[in-house]
Amino acid sequence: MTDESGNTVDEWTSGKEPHIIKELTVGKKYTMTETLPADGYVTAESITFTVEDTSEVQKVEMKDDVTKVQISKTDISGKELPGAKLTILDKDGKTVESWTSEEKPHYIEMLPIGEYTLREETAPDG
Repeated sequence: MTDESGNTVDEWTSGKEPHIIKELTVGKKYTMTETLPADGYVTAESITFTVEDTSEVQKVEMKDDVTKVQISKTDISGKELPGAKLTILDKDGKTVESWTSEEKPHYIEMLPIGEYTLREETAPDG
């Protein structure tokens, strides 16, 4: 988290419990920036907030969205081709997920950000 001048005010790794920051200056703007999301999540947008003059606890919440990948096996016209066995491999060549294509795209959520290979194990009939 940085102040209006760009100086780092606090740094932490998020966990299950909220992170509490005390003694921020009333009326000043601060920016909370995520530098590395958890596996399976995309980096959240930075949040700028102003500390209010109140005795109540002020909450600032940063919410991450999960990664979403859609994979289609199609013919040259763009029509889905069912029956192909497909596998996603990570950078070490380990299988992340395998499936057989259907008449709709295959969706994967919470795939850690990184490089992957999509391999067609068997082609569909025809």
